[in-house]
This record gives sequence, structure tokens and C-alpha cells, in this order.
Amino acid sequence: MDETNGGTEMSIDIEAIKERADKATKGPWAWFGNTSVQQAYLATTHSGRIYVMQFRRWGTQDAMPVFQDFDSQTMRPMTDYVVHEVSGGRCIGKGKSKKDCNCYRKDFRKINHPDAEFIAHARTDIPALLDEIERLRKENHVKDSALILAARRFMEFKNLMPDYEFQKRFAEGLQYEVRAEIEKEKSSESSP
Repeated sequence: MDETNGGTEMSIDIEAIKERADKATKGPWAWFGNTSVQQAYLATTHSGRIYVMQFRRWGTQDAMPVFQDFDSQTMRPMTDYVVHEVSGGRCIGKGKSKKDCNCYRKDFRKINHPDAEFIAHARTDIPALLDEIERLRKENHVKDSALILAARRFMEFKNLMPDYEFQKRFAEGLQYEVRAEIEKEKSSESSP
């Protein structure tokens, strides 16, 4: 972070973020697993489920992910938040699946917790945000170029505008020229 004007401003290294995103397993990602066999993993939703992250035993305890329960301020197991695949989204959590006759399998495709959702969606959200940042930067560059052009033209003809009517016509012509420059920049960016 850089100190500017008494506040803090983040300096974002877009290229480094892009490089990390490009190296990561291609998304989208989702949580999968089975509560009967105590398995949970993060995988792609394409290409036959390429594993992104799973859990292994550590010591004598299972390595199940646990998440903060915001209401009770305690850590609760992932099984309290799974959405079972065969229940149509009605069966959430391990306990409810035993009582729901429509939930005959323990496979799940989602962990219904904000942190789990954030992790799973990061793979698609971050590239989308990077694309938007890049688009906005290009748009700003086009606008900056047009403003620079307008300022140069104004300075060139500033002394040649003795009357109001000429100034008005010049401003209208300049406005047309700036719009044409913006369109030219946009079309050159969209062509391969």
C-alpha cells in the first residue's frame, strides 16, 4: 500500500495476479464429495472433475474442512453445510439427509457456507474482475488520448478564435473529432 493524501491506496500488480490466475487449474470449480465415506474435495465442473484441492489425514484425526458458524461463533464441520446432490437442494447438512427420504445418496455438489463459496468461485470471479479492470483501463486510455487531442487542438486554435460564433463552430468540430478518435481507438482494440 502506498500512502497518498493521508489515506491508503492499494497498488495492484495486475500482471502478477493474471499470471497466477493463468497458472491455476482452469475453472469453474465446485465442492464435491460424499458424507458416507467422509470425502470432500474441490474440483473442476468440466473435463471429468480435475481435482483442485482435497484433504488427507493428519495424525490420528480426519482432515475435514471446518467453517466458522457466524451465529454461534464456533467452528462447525463441513458436513453441516453440504447440499446433497439428489435432494434438489432441499437437503442441507448431514443430519437432515438421514431424515429426507429423497436423499438416498450422500454425494454433494456444494458446501453452503460463504467461505466455501468464496473459495470455489475465486477461480472464475478473479479472471472476470481482471478482465473488467483491463477493459476499464483501456477505456480510460482511449478517453485520455481523446482529451489530449482536444487540448492540443484547442491550444493550436485558441488565438485564432476572435468571435463567439467561430468558437462555437470550432468546439462542435472538436467534439466530432474527439468522438471519431474514441471510435477509432475502440475499433482498433477489438480487432485481432
